[in-house]
Amino acid sequence: MNLHQQKSLSLIRELAARFFRDQTSTKSLVTVTNCLPSRDGKKVTILITVLPEKFEAEALFFARRHRTELREFIKTHSRLQILPFFEVELDLIEKGWNLADKVKDNGKKLKKK
Repeated sequence: MNLHQQKSLSLIRELAARFFRDQTSTKSLVTVTNCLPSRDGKKVTILITVLPEKFEAEALFFARRHRTELREFIKTHSRLQILPFFEVELDLIEKGWNLADKVKDNGKKLKKK
């Protein structure tokens, strides 16, 4: 991936985070963790995490339902010449890291007792 593509993905990630911050309700926190481009560059998958986890399905449904508005938001707030289509998925890798951290922290607490 060249520098131009990296900057474009970074801009998309930042604008998507701002869009979700402004559009989502206050009962859950939606965080954009990464953006993954397709091989041909016509599609970008935006990876999100949701806290608390019990609102994941609702937040994912919201994010997928508002992809058109997200695309318009990015179009108006950037100067990207070619705007890809967006998919939104849960970041399972980040979720796995968080789970591993919780297990490690619980192990440390058990050793102290």
